[in-house]
Amino acid sequence: MPPLWWLAIQRAKTGHPTLQSYGAVIASLRSNSKPVKTMTRIIITLLTALACVPTAPAATQSLKGIEAAVTRFVSADLAGQEATTFQLGRLDPRLRLPQCDRPLDAEYTHNRPNQVQRSVEVRCESATPWSLYVPVTFERHADVVVMTRSVRRGEVLTEADLRVERRSVQVGSAAFFDAPTSVIGLVANRDLITGQALNDRHVRPPRLVRRGDHVTLSSGGERGISVTVRAEALADGAAGDRIAVRNLRSKRVVQGTVNAAGEVVVRTIN
Repeated sequence: MPPLWWLAIQRAKTGHPTLQSYGAVIASLRSNSKPVKTMTRIIITLLTALACVPTAPAATQSLKGIEAAVTRFVSADLAGQEATTFQLGRLDPRLRLPQCDRPLDAEYTHNRPNQVQRSVEVRCESATPWSLYVPVTFERHADVVVMTRSVRRGEVLTEADLRVERRSVQVGSAAFFDAPTSVIGLVANRDLITGQALNDRHVRPPRLVRRGDHVTLSSGGERGISVTVRAEALADGAAGDRIAVRNLRSKRVVQGTVNAAGEVVVRTIN
């Protein structure tokens, strides 16, 4: 029969033995004569020490690795769009995900490019798969027309009222003007303040026709013959607007388009 100390060592070599294994070894040692009591204490100490050895913690996925995967994906998507920048949302530092043994995959959760904030899904397709959603905020920089002074609603904008500045503008927001020539002659649709960037909601074309005005109603007749009559405008209108007018002679109501001269043009006059 092998010595008891050898038996204890062999049991320890097989890994972390269970309490039952400890008990079996200790019971075997105690059942023998007094000369082995010292050895018993040694073996007990050895087995206790082995039981207290901690197991290695499971490897976890680096948060920096997740952020790098999202950054690579978004940067590739924005290639050639130097005016647009982005910022990743903060990941919870308490997050513990299994280490992925494959390259991480990333893609947008929906196809809506003109949004201030989008969500990127990061996936691990390893034996222990997982997925994570990372918010990304976008910002665009552009040359925009801004006000040099404050104006009241209804005022016509002039060249002196405008200048161009480089600004941060929200992705997907209303269209901003990038040249003063696009704004000169337009009318403030609301009160505007100094330094305000102008978009297409802030201004409108000037009204050339107002309801109740007597206007010239003209048409291009057959063989290039033009016919003009006087008519009453039944609505306000800017250049390019279609409005209703009443022929003052026939009292017939027709639809026409306001031209740059403030006339209303129709196909035929009845």
